[in-house]
Amino acid sequence: MQQIDLQTNTHALPGTVEAYWYKGENPEDERTLFHRITIPLQEFNCDIANKRQPVSTEIVFDWYELGLGDIYDLHGQNLRLEDYAESEAFILFGDTHHWCEVKQLAFEKSGKDSFIVTGELVIEFENAEFAQNETFNFKTTVNVLRR
Repeated sequence: MQQIDLQTNTHALPGTVEAYWYKGENPEDERTLFHRITIPLQEFNCDIANKRQPVSTEIVFDWYELGLGDIYDLHGQNLRLEDYAESEAFILFGDTHHWCEVKQLAFEKSGKDSFIVTGELVIEFENAEFAQNETFNFKTTVNVLRR
């Protein structure tokens, strides 16, 4: 099976963090505040057949129910999968979502509306028989997305 080797071929670009309300379809469901983090990767070339070059993709971390009073309370948080089992993380590659195990997603406030994010992921490419699973480590900034 091929290896993509994201660690060598690309790096994380500045992304966004946002808070949003969600209410299920059931009338008894309450609105819940969730957080989503989106981190694009620098375009890169890889040898995976039938993919347009360069490859453009992003990592999405979603459905984090953090119980924070304010999005700025993310400072000091580490959003590991083991602590937030109901969350989702994936990388878009082609038309496929490849799940990620979040080992680390640590936030440090760096400005009025920004955080430095340090991450470690295990990306599950093998589930789709796409490529070998791999670890990807990154450090980037995310800006608060206001709606």
